[in-house]
Amino acid sequence: MSLRLTLCKYFVILLCSFGLCPGNQLPSASLVSVYPPSATRGVQTELTIKGKYLENALVLQFSDPSLKAAPKKDENGEVVPNVFTLDIPKGHAL
Repeated sequence: MSLRLTLCKYFVILLCSFGLCPGNQLPSASLVSVYPPSATRGVQTELTIKGKYLENALVLQFSDPSLKAAPKKDENGEVVPNVFTLDIPKGHAL
């Protein structure tokens, strides 16, 4: 009887825990396009990104740490959504 009661308790705990795990996760950003698809070394380029779950994106991170991107700001100092300025060093080998 004790084993049966213990198994029943574990089963109830298992059933109750199904609804708790996935509800607290944020969606992952999904990048669909980047325009323009190329840039010139030593020239600041404006990148526009499109995709899902990119609202309020403030950081673009590259595998090469010498590439720097910052959110573009309008004349009032407000961040332009999904637009970044990209700096590629002049002597950078791509």
